Amino acid sequence: MFKKMLTGVAATALVLTSMTAVADYGNTDYYGKGAYLGVDLGYGMDNFGSSANGTAAAAAYGITTPTVTTTDSGFAFGFNGGYFFNKYLGAEFNYISYPDYKITVTGLDGAYSSSLSPSALNFFVTGRYPIGQFAVFAQLGYGYLLESVPVVAGVTASAGGSAFAVAVGGDYKFTQHMGVDLKWTGDFGGTGSATTAAAGNFNAITAGFTYYI
Repeated sequence: MFKKMLTGVAATALVLTSMTAVADYGNTDYYGKGAYLGVDLGYGMDNFGSSANGTAAAAAYGITTPTVTTTDSGFAFGFNGGYFFNKYLGAEFNYISYPDYKITVTGLDGAYSSSLSPSALNFFVTGRYPIGQFAVFAQLGYGYLLESVPVVAGVTASAGGSAFAVAVGGDYKFTQHMGVDLKWTGDFGGTGSATTAAAGNFNAITAGFTYYI
């Protein structure tokens, strides 16, 4: 009789412990305030809008007779770090490298193929809406476009300019400190001119890993 009672008490305790563990897991607040660091990899596209804009932008480097494609696409990557003040609002610094533009330069050091390498430094204000272990987010902010190009052998020119930056996406946290995300990022710098080398519109779709400190 005593052994049956002891077995029943142990079984009840085991059930209650299991129920408590499940309840605690379901009530875990995965999204709160705090800092984070992340890395992103994906596919990007550049768009100068027209070959005339590309030619004007290249002229800021002293390249007077380039052939510039109006669009180009390829590998993109980035790094980010930020802080959430609560589960809904945060701020982020973001660096993203967009695909290189293919250009042909003539009249400087002979005719040769080269590339124009665009990237951006973005400061975002982030709005986030958590749903359990998932969250959707939107980011708006200021971007500083950087573009560099080899003008002669061993010499690289660079220039920069302002852009409107935006990003939208979603993420999933599989632990309190680690998560993955999928997002679209865009930097819009307008059309090119002889004094605005950082011209054109750039965007990328990336998948990323984030560590929450």
